[in-house]
Amino acid sequence: ELEDNSLTDAGFLAIVEPLSKKKSYFHKICMYRNKLTDVSGEKIAKIIAEQEAPLEALQLSHNSLTLRSLVAVSMAITGSNQYPRRSDDPDQKLVPCWVRMEHNKIEHADEVLKILRRF
Repeated sequence: ELEDNSLTDAGFLAIVEPLSKKKSYFHKICMYRNKLTDVSGEKIAKIIAEQEAPLEALQLSHNSLTLRSLVAVSMAITGSNQYPRRSDDPDQKLVPCWVRMEHNKIEHADEVLKILRRF
């Protein structure tokens, strides 16, 4: 969790790249209130698509992400066979990935989400 640190794409990549090379599993990515752009958004989508276990929560609010990141993350989640993930709780069989991307530079998000739901 690296929220509220004014972290830029360069800083984010400096942290994430070495972990990605070691095949680390990301359980949660909490990067809200930073200065991330679509460079980081696309890297996060790649992490989601490539890791062998599901991400449980993604918190990217209050950054500078655009529609490009929203689509990349949405497609990575829907394109992965990891979601919805299986719950350890026998009363709750399937659990979605919790995603927050409000307060970014995403225009027409509602319209795009309607289109993405068709896939």
